[in-house]
Amino acid sequence: QNNIKEQFSHFKLAVSAISIHPESRSHPPSVLYLIWRKPYICAGNNTFIDHLLHICGFKNSSAIPRYPQITAEQIHKTNPSFIFLSSEPYPFREKHIQELRSICPSAKVVLVDGEMFSWYGSRLLYAPSYFERLLQNL
Repeated sequence: QNNIKEQFSHFKLAVSAISIHPESRSHPPSVLYLIWRKPYICAGNNTFIDHLLHICGFKNSSAIPRYPQITAEQIHKTNPSFIFLSSEPYPFREKHIQELRSICPSAKVVLVDGEMFSWYGSRLLYAPSYFERLLQNL
């Protein structure tokens, strides 16, 4: 039990060190975080992924709670600044980037490590450094 408390303390400290926080942006960039294809499913609000996006300084472009299906037309209408394609549960790859760019040409489409955004537990220890690298490369 002490080990879990220590890990959580380490995670909180590492998260607080992320250089971009939501409160530092008056207009945070929007992100559509896709977890599935055919049909497209995104991470909506009120999810663990939504919370981690907020920690990284983003606004979730999906106002629908949980994990809603979303059409290509809805993606286009949402017009997010970024589209994050998760590595899991659906294994998005490079070939899917062009598909999403054709739907939403103004968005920057990025492959992201789904484990860092959605797996609870010990992987969270590695998430803050992953988020820092991701933010630097955007």
